[in-house]
Amino acid sequence: MTMPLDQRITDHRDLVLALRDNGGIDPPPQWSTLDQRPTNLLELQSPTVDRLKKAVADGADNDELIQLRAEALAEISALPTFVAQLNNAIADDIYRKMLDAYAKHAQANYQQVAAEFDSAAKSFTDCVAIVDPDSPAEELVIGAAATDETRKAWADAALHAARLGQLSVVLATAAELAGVSVGGQPFDGARLALVADAASSTRAELFTAWNCTTGRTTRWGALLKARAHLRAHPLDGFKAYHPDDDKPPPQLEPFDPVVRRRSGRAVVV
Repeated sequence: MTMPLDQRITDHRDLVLALRDNGGIDPPPQWSTLDQRPTNLLELQSPTVDRLKKAVADGADNDELIQLRAEALAEISALPTFVAQLNNAIADDIYRKMLDAYAKHAQANYQQVAAEFDSAAKSFTDCVAIVDPDSPAEELVIGAAATDETRKAWADAALHAARLGQLSVVLATAAELAGVSVGGQPFDGARLALVADAASSTRAELFTAWNCTTGRTTRWGALLKARAHLRAHPLDGFKAYHPDDDKPPPQLEPFDPVVRRRSGRAVVV
């Protein structure tokens, strides 16, 4: 079922503005201009009537008044259904032009967010390589790991994990705007594939880690423990993960064209 036009426009606009507000990426100027034009049109409730009023007040000649009066009568007598059809036709055209205007920048915007995510993922991975972020705090004060380096890595790991959480949302938004659907996928497998390479992890380990809500670094620390590699997936060749991806296909019994009845007689099927 096709989504209503006004909902498609709203959803697209929400994504663009979310990327602006959460990712600091402004929409293209052409997109912003197009976005404003339907609003300007709808604000013109009776433009011809207003022009006729002004013409009468200014003492316009009769020929102009006759033409404006005819146009104003047509304007105020238009049925609401016809007005709605006209507005929808204009909105549909503007919407398509907005999509085209944004599409020219969508790939570059995604790559910008992906670079930020990859940088945060590397910083987080480097911290975890130094110290387990779930180590008890007291070990970093009096334990064998009590060094300035480990204490800094322990503190920074939580900050980088929080940053990864924020950037993963921005990355998904940028992917949607670039034409890759990541929302509403089974088991949230698209968002997981967008930020993590399974590497040597099984799908069960990967999805268990993705759903982890405990520890100082939640899913991000759990993904590294599951041997996943954190990275932003290139848009080309993107495919969502599924828990059954690494399970062997079911084995079917070989087809036997000859079936024996209980009487022992063979019947060809």
